[in-house]
Amino acid sequence: MNAKRVMIERIENGDLAISPDSNGADLPEGLVIHGYGGNKEELLGLAYHVAAAARVRLRLFDLPGHGPDGDDLLTSRTAASAVQERVEAIIRPSFFIGHSLGARLGLAAGLPAGVAISLPGPALFEGGRRDLLITLRAHRVREREPFAGLVEILNDPLAPVAETLLLYAANDIKSAADTAKEWRDTVEQVERIPQTGHLDIVSHPKTWRTVSNWLSARIEENPDAAK
Repeated sequence: MNAKRVMIERIENGDLAISPDSNGADLPEGLVIHGYGGNKEELLGLAYHVAAAARVRLRLFDLPGHGPDGDDLLTSRTAASAVQERVEAIIRPSFFIGHSLGARLGLAAGLPAGVAISLPGPALFEGGRRDLLITLRAHRVREREPFAGLVEILNDPLAPVAETLLLYAANDIKSAADTAKEWRDTVEQVERIPQTGHLDIVSHPKTWRTVSNWLSARIEENPDAAK
């Protein structure tokens, strides 16, 4: 059952908290982590729909080196620290929803379950310069040099987490498509989202429905594990 109302609140550090009207019910809580060159607002539509449909509380934030303010740089250390800070701020951290780089950071955070959208593998940039500039958007990221933080995080060791929903775009970057193929028999569910690319997959209604349904089913089957 969908919530009748979803509330969006700006909280500490400029983060956004999204929650359905729960009449005081104790709901599962999760993090929403954007990708390289993105920001929390890009995932607001996805988060709003999932909060309402799956009846979960979500927290969105800007990764280091992102957002209009600050002088922090994106590195493996600063990104992991930012994620861990939000995990500790949630009363009952249950899951993450991450896009691209955010999916890798979510998987490394040690949460019980997660949704990985367009998950890239180790740093391997393919395609023309124009395509890379459009997809990676390095001009929107503060780093010691272009792509330095991205490469560092992508090259950190990463192992599949069994309780993962992995989504990839029909026209995704090769690295994300390869990861989906490699992890198909390792994670719980892998789905291809049609008529999407690496960036706009987060805005597609099928992505919203698939994430909501997966979280709802998991909560119904094992409510204690989702708290």
